[in-house]
Amino acid sequence: MLATAAAGSVLELDCAIHSLGGLGFFIVWKVFVFAVAVVGALLVMPPWAACLTFPP
Repeated sequence: MLATAAAGSVLELDCAIHSLGGLGFFIVWKVFVFAVAVVGALLVMPPWAACLTFPP
């Protein structure tokens, strides 16, 4: 019976570590997508281009 209880706590720990790993991957993925979006926006229209005036 003792081995069953120990195995249960090990499995719970494994599940918690797996969940934290998934959370870490999720955060890294969101940061990557944000960085790509910012770089893409700067390539489409650099900040200095917003100050240009175009003739009518």
